Amino acid sequence: MTDWSMFRAVAYSLPAAELEALVTDLDVRSAPSYYLDPAVTVAANRLGVGAYPLVVAASRRIGEGAAAAEAYLGAELTTIMAELAQGKGARRATGREWLHHHGPEAVRYLVPAAVGKVNKARATAQAALRFIADAHGADAVRAGAAEFDAPVRAAIDALLDTDPATELPARMPVSPPWLNPAGLPQLVLADGARAVPRGDAVHLVTMLQLSDDERPYVGIDRVRAGLDPESAAAFAWEVFEQWLAGEHRRRTPGYSRAWGGSATTTPPGDSRR
Repeated sequence: MTDWSMFRAVAYSLPAAELEALVTDLDVRSAPSYYLDPAVTVAANRLGVGAYPLVVAASRRIGEGAAAAEAYLGAELTTIMAELAQGKGARRATGREWLHHHGPEAVRYLVPAAVGKVNKARATAQAALRFIADAHGADAVRAGAAEFDAPVRAAIDALLDTDPATELPARMPVSPPWLNPAGLPQLVLADGARAVPRGDAVHLVTMLQLSDDERPYVGIDRVRAGLDPESAAAFAWEVFEQWLAGEHRRRTPGYSRAWGGSATTTPPGDSRR
């Protein structure tokens, strides 16, 4: 079938056996996004488990069919959702919502990769298990892994007992050339009575380098909780201004003019002068 605009009407009128045969032959790569998600939902409503291959194919494409996917659980779908959960934006939200919904029931499908050879699939599965542990508790993950043999269960225990803040890349980032540590404002602890040594403050920049917009380094929240909010905000803003005035300004000199000023211009609404 090539006319995706007609799928919903056909899906409601065909006998279930014919619809299941049609779904099996569908090529989701040809489906416009605005037709695919409703098509998956209709097929899921009519076929139940018979629509699973279509749900998997749609989810694998770009995380579509998410509304229907929540009703399904299987090895392929769990792998796809674990991968989406490590993505960005809507993809990340789709994967995390699915993992949160299925939680411990999805553990059995994640364990083999999580204890397998060191590769991207292992890292993805381990991240998914940690997410489930955060959402449902470590004991729920252990219960989900109970069907495996003792060495596998021991590996899962070790994973759950390992502080993710200690898991660092083999090659740590170097201090960026635009950073001027001497120009960073003093960080003050939450009690307001003590300050963080200036030399140690550079480590916070390294934590920021280990992060991205969707996946901040786990240690950042811990550090932030122990800092005075105003000093932390001033520190973060100064790091941003140094980045903007340095490497980013060198690469895209027009960026600073978008604020209508120099690279050190404060943004609208900022009270500092």
